[in-house]
Amino acid sequence: SLAALHGALADALRALQLPVEARALRAHVTLARKAHGAVPPAVPSALRWPVRGYALMQSAAGRYTPVARYG
Repeated sequence: SLAALHGALADALRALQLPVEARALRAHVTLARKAHGAVPPAVPSALRWPVRGYALMQSAAGRYTPVARYG
């Protein structure tokens, strides 16, 4: 589903003649930044993380600002 959403967003951007990221989708969640030497806690192998929505974020000068929220 995420890959389909990514493709649909890219198609919408192209239709508006806006640039589209050339790299392949690599979904991730940033849990910490500048955490050199930090030891993450153990994570259960059967981790379930239901998604109830998502947000389009703008990154500027190291700060993230929500542009739109969905779901």
